[in-house]
Amino acid sequence: MRVIAAWDASRLSADRFAEHSGISVSNLRRWRRQGLRVPRLVELPPVATASCDWVAEVASKAGPIKLSTAASPSWVAALLREINQC
Repeated sequence: MRVIAAWDASRLSADRFAEHSGISVSNLRRWRRQGLRVPRLVELPPVATASCDWVAEVASKAGPIKLSTAASPSWVAALLREINQC
């Protein structure tokens, strides 16, 4: 998953990324086909109810994760990386 994340961030073609990272193109493409993509966060409008103590819900392999306003984007990204590696 980290390799796919790095590939996505690089914006390089599969051939170029594989060449630069020492990974075979066939492995890179197989991992992508298997669905090892990096989850993307999508900003949603604010919740319109005062009874809710969370502001975002993120789907993960482990189930939904509800986040408060105290959760920084970098912390959420790290959490999702760790959870989705399991």
